[in-house]
Amino acid sequence: MPALHLEDIHLTRGRTLVFAGLNLVLSEPRIGLIGHNGAGKTSLLRLLCGLETPARGRFHIVPDRPGEPSPASPDAAGPTAPATAHAPGAPSTRSAPTASTVPTPLPPAGRNTSPPAATRRPDGARHAPPPVGMMFQNPDDQIIFPTVAEELALGLQPQGLNKREALQQARGFLAERGLEGWADRAISTLSQGQRQHVCWLSLLLAGPATLLLDEPYASLDLPGQARLFHDLARTDRQLIVSTHLLDHVRPYPRVLWLDDGRIRADGDGASVCAAYEAHVRTLVAGLSDEFSPHPRAMPLPPSGAIHHG
Repeated sequence: MPALHLEDIHLTRGRTLVFAGLNLVLSEPRIGLIGHNGAGKTSLLRLLCGLETPARGRFHIVPDRPGEPSPASPDAAGPTAPATAHAPGAPSTRSAPTASTVPTPLPPAGRNTSPPAATRRPDGARHAPPPVGMMFQNPDDQIIFPTVAEELALGLQPQGLNKREALQQARGFLAERGLEGWADRAISTLSQGQRQHVCWLSLLLAGPATLLLDEPYASLDLPGQARLFHDLARTDRQLIVSTHLLDHVRPYPRVLWLDDGRIRADGDGASVCAAYEAHVRTLVAGLSDEFSPHPRAMPLPPSGAIHHG
């Protein structure tokens, strides 16, 4: 898995200090982000995909395969101490893998903003996919093109495919999933959940090694949640998922509980989710004896039970 390094990150938005000296190394295959609204979950995802620029600190990626270039943010503060994080109940340190990296500007990801006129490399090979891609909470903040196939094709053109090739590959990708009828559908005719599914498919097709999902279940009905849960379970790419549905990230090897821009807890999903649930219960004590901090997630359906259409 890639390792995403954040070193002494200071991020401000207007006059608000979002992060002050944030240090993290994110290298696990599945990482969950939990916490109240405004805790910094979305800001962290936007920083990881290049949509936010820190006022100070350094962000770089150690790729999964040796020899790949390592995108990074400009080093605004010089070398910093090794990244550390806190586990529930006691401080702990997660050491960063050592690697030699050459800082280069991190390419934009998430919203498909790359120019459509990209060309192949001189040797005719395709450019590498972006290292990180993001699916926004609101699909209308992400989708640009009027039809499904055009939206999916947009993420391929910066990799060296011309428009015709990109559209052909997008149509084939949809057909493989039983969604060939979606190719020419107007985005305006899709439900909010269907638009979210288009964003997920666009992200998969673009091929980043790390997928950032900002509250991906928020716009989905129960069948849509089951489909996405199924897809996430099958992907071999690194996932960093922000959610209020704790059962979706409880099995993850690592979950971060963010609180007002700080890491309140950092550890295995079961421990961190339990600590957060206990905290929520204290906040709402007396409101209801039957309150459950978070609704249950959709269970993974049996093999063959998922139909895309």
